[in-house]
Amino acid sequence: MPARLATRLHLCRPAEACARFKLKCNEPRHAMTAIEYKGHRIEVSPVGKGWRAAIFAPGSTRAMADSPSNLEKSRSEEIVAEAKRIIDARLHDN
Repeated sequence: MPARLATRLHLCRPAEACARFKLKCNEPRHAMTAIEYKGHRIEVSPVGKGWRAAIFAPGSTRAMADSPSNLEKSRSEEIVAEAKRIIDARLHDN
């Protein structure tokens, strides 16, 4: 299997792919991206074949219970859009 494909698979899955394809890798076990939206922080990270978006209210260290996740194969943009809809709904209700 070419190294290029193995590296690509690693980016889709946590470190198990490194062991499976015998790659030397310095990538973190789980990559996380933080996005600011209307004062809230959205932390997007891979979960299963999909994504999790942990929503943090301004100044909070705990994610909201209704933070979205999708274990099925999906794009990170989809879960970010869902997180933004949740934030917008909370702000509209207040």
